[in-house]
Amino acid sequence: MKKQKGLGLIGVLLVITALILTAGGVVVWEKKASPTPIVQPTPMPTLSGAETIPPLHKEFGKIWVLTVPHQCGTPWSRDWRQSHGDDAPYPSGEEGENKVIREYYQKQGVTIFDIELKRLESRYVCMSCACPQGYILYLLVSNSDVQKMIDLGYQKTQ
Repeated sequence: MKKQKGLGLIGVLLVITALILTAGGVVVWEKKASPTPIVQPTPMPTLSGAETIPPLHKEFGKIWVLTVPHQCGTPWSRDWRQSHGDDAPYPSGEEGENKVIREYYQKQGVTIFDIELKRLESRYVCMSCACPQGYILYLLVSNSDVQKMIDLGYQKTQ
């Protein structure tokens, strides 16, 4: 029996890693005699179903909008870095992040009255810039600011 030359285990792992990083997806193995990696897009959360909306309080003249922040930064984190420099420590914890979000949208002419988030459950790990960070961000804004938020990529929840 003739011995075949191949990539070896390390070579196969490097090819799989490159496929994942360039395609922004996850690897799924086909069930065949010899496993063949197939890169499939990472499932994105559904934003149209009621199951994604946690119980949010209602206020007259205000509406909740939502977005799914993606890897590689958010507009508010990029704005903060631009204002404070890359060496400055980014505000930590929920309170620090909420302050950065409020300040960013204040610069956009939008007042944020409340902030909620819902963690997404996923069995996939994806670090591509097209992948979600793992939560849905809900912002309570004035009815008069809804169109601005839609123009910034948000969706209405109500």
